[in-house]
Amino acid sequence: SSHFGRRQKALRTMSAGAAGWARRVSNLRLRIRLFRMRYPCGGTYGLIGANVAVFGLHTMAPSSPNRWGQFGAPAQRGFRSPLPTKEFWERHFQSSYYAVVHKGMWHTLPLCTFLHMDSFHLLFNMMTLFFFGRQMEQFLGLGRYLAFYMLSGTGAAAAQVASCGQRQASTQCLGASGGVYAQIACVTCIMPTMTVYLYMLLPVPLWVLTCGLVSLDVFYPKQGQANISHVFGAGSGVMLWALRHRFFR
Repeated sequence: SSHFGRRQKALRTMSAGAAGWARRVSNLRLRIRLFRMRYPCGGTYGLIGANVAVFGLHTMAPSSPNRWGQFGAPAQRGFRSPLPTKEFWERHFQSSYYAVVHKGMWHTLPLCTFLHMDSFHLLFNMMTLFFFGRQMEQFLGLGRYLAFYMLSGTGAAAAQVASCGQRQASTQCLGASGGVYAQIACVTCIMPTMTVYLYMLLPVPLWVLTCGLVSLDVFYPKQGQANISHVFGAGSGVMLWALRHRFFR
């Protein structure tokens, strides 16, 4: 009887623990749902914040652990800079054919989409993501939007790295342009006649702007620019629209 009583007590304890975990999971889901209702574009703002944070940390990164900040001031004896060094960011947040194929650093493909070459590169991508990403997030929902952004950006980086090949094995690939072009293309397919302001001055239909951007990458590619990444990203956006239009009408 004592063994039966202990067994019943253990079962009640396990049941209470399972019920407690179920309540915690339910409360967490409710909080996430309330957060998404209050901040419907939280995913876009989070991506922008992550890109800005990575750019800032890379800019302030010391050249070595014994130096502080971007100005290279020597650290005091016994102290080391808490920031990751330039070598860390350039090793893990820049992708290349050599790093991916020869060294097996596949993680650089998604991570390189968060690092930008300079402040203008960052500003252009983040402004575009701000205007188009919010519409895509409301169209897809938070989870699907983040998955689409990461998959399109990673695929665009992989396409750019593959296009470099052995001849340009050390050419670095970085930036969120592939994922951003995917947002532009998909929004264009949804609302092609929406008016946008080129350089914030000239009103043009969205489809004209998108066709112009893609045409520049196809017919007038620039040296040092990720033209393949842009075209692949735009194609990803069109493919997403086609799949949703075909199967989820």
